[in-house]
Amino acid sequence: MGDDRVKLLFVDHVPEMGGGQVVLQRLVENLSRDRFCPAVACAPEGALWRFCERQGVPHFAHWLGEDLRALGRYRTRPNCRSAVAAATVAALQRLRRAIRLHRAGLVHCNSNKDHLIGGLAGRLARVPVVWHMHDMLLPTVMPTVTRQTLRAAAMVTCSRLLAVSEATAESLRRQGFPGSQLRTVLNGVAPDVVGPATPGRLRRELGVSAATPLVGIVGRLCPWKGQQVFLRAAAEIAKDRPVHFVLIGGDILADRGYRSELEALARRLGIAHRVSFTGARDDRLGLLCDLEVVVHASVEPEPFGLVVVEAMLAEKAVVASDAGGVREIVVSGETGLLVPPGDAAALARACLYLLGCPKRRQDMGRRGRARALQCFSARRMTEEVESLYAELLRSSGRGGRS
Repeated sequence: MGDDRVKLLFVDHVPEMGGGQVVLQRLVENLSRDRFCPAVACAPEGALWRFCERQGVPHFAHWLGEDLRALGRYRTRPNCRSAVAAATVAALQRLRRAIRLHRAGLVHCNSNKDHLIGGLAGRLARVPVVWHMHDMLLPTVMPTVTRQTLRAAAMVTCSRLLAVSEATAESLRRQGFPGSQLRTVLNGVAPDVVGPATPGRLRRELGVSAATPLVGIVGRLCPWKGQQVFLRAAAEIAKDRPVHFVLIGGDILADRGYRSELEALARRLGIAHRVSFTGARDDRLGLLCDLEVVVHASVEPEPFGLVVVEAMLAEKAVVASDAGGVREIVVSGETGLLVPPGDAAALARACLYLLGCPKRRQDMGRRGRARALQCFSARRMTEEVESLYAELLRSSGRGGRS
């Protein structure tokens, strides 16, 4: 008998691990193998490539030239237009070949550049295309030409826009994306995503005693994630309590060198001896158990806030920026505290309050874990995405075999 499963091709060129790549992994892990056969087009030897090798998932080489990769939310003009054009054509050809070899019946694109290139490849292959929107398309964070290009391409190549939060969906509506294409599916994490905890490991690594509270921020180092606000708040907290501060995460993509700027800021604030940078860590979530408070400090609205859910699963009280998708995660006063984005003084006050109220902090942590398990599970997310796939495949006449 033939294989009646629908073959899916996930497309993501990013070699490092960010929130979008974590969500893609969870989808691939939890998809019903009775109904679907996934493959991933990703950067050779990158994080997703290694994940596919471990999981035995078919994978195809997909990468972008350096000039094309360098185009991002803050830079829209390439150094060499011909190099960008050549890289785009080459990437499109590789994706068309991957679709053909896997006999994909649906293409799922996972980043803005992949929406454009993978969307066109899927359109040429005449299969449904899903854009998984992990970014807020706001004028403050994305140039007009980028937003207009994405909107125009969505009209032509995209079958459904999958928003990771209601805040993200609303940002798309405001930019003129058709509401009929939109579907919101909140991100989900596995209950065991935090992994086995080894209490004291981070403290031993940093040389910090058990009597010294640890306050940390987790996530890739880039300006809009607000690590500079975290350090300014740390300087205020340090005036009141002997706290050590930890930044867990590394530079990626166009923000290489930002760590050096943060280290210089810590020196100017006079707290360099109280601040540690762990760099990128595969075990970053296992380090959460040693933190008294986990901070989320994005200065722009967060599309979702995956690390906030992960911290809640670790039973940690969270102090987070009151904007974007985070509002759909944190119940302020119950599972954490919300503060105005960019307000270092408010962030410091919230952290000091939690540091001074251990019982209150622990109660928030327990409620946070219960909420994360109930509302943000990977299984729920996957089932909702599978339902979307089924709907698209029925409407395209591809309900069964690819």
